[in-house]
Amino acid sequence: MKLFLLIIIVFIQYAGFAQNRVPSEADAVSAVKKYVQRMQTGAVSEAVNEFWDLDYFFSAALGLTYLDMATAEKRATREAFSDFVAAPFASTNLLSFFKTLEVRTANATNASDSLLAVTLELTGDSGRYNATNTMLLTRIGGAWKIIDLRQNALPSMRATVVMLWAEERRSAKDSIATVYGRAADEVRRKAASQ
Repeated sequence: MKLFLLIIIVFIQYAGFAQNRVPSEADAVSAVKKYVQRMQTGAVSEAVNEFWDLDYFFSAALGLTYLDMATAEKRATREAFSDFVAAPFASTNLLSFFKTLEVRTANATNASDSLLAVTLELTGDSGRYNATNTMLLTRIGGAWKIIDLRQNALPSMRATVVMLWAEERRSAKDSIATVYGRAADEVRRKAASQ
């Protein structure tokens, strides 16, 4: 009987530990690699929705502007952003090229107590293409979620969406979702013509 109780106590403690397990750097690297693999299937919007925390992303990028939005407007903004990220993949050439990408190296670096930067060295097109993508992740609900991305020395996605909205906002008083939707349509048109 004592052995049975001991086994139950150990099981309960282990189950509690497993639920409260802090995601490791290896988990973050794995999440980023899975994100790339999911995008390579062509399910780009789905990959963004699964691996990004878009509420964190937009609240960090736009602050109170995003936090004060109605729930429906926040949802429209997140959907427009996912569509914006997916728009270039309207080009079958780009999607075919993206499928050739391989992760050469993946390294995680602590950015703070709750943030981790994962840098991927990518190669594609039989070695003719090389890029460095760095994704900033945070722990949300027991998993790592992407909250920003930068390729090579380009501005990060957070900076890009702010710049895009600020530029468009000068000429029109459209919502953020409308601005991103219009930008996605333009990118999709360009991608489809290539």
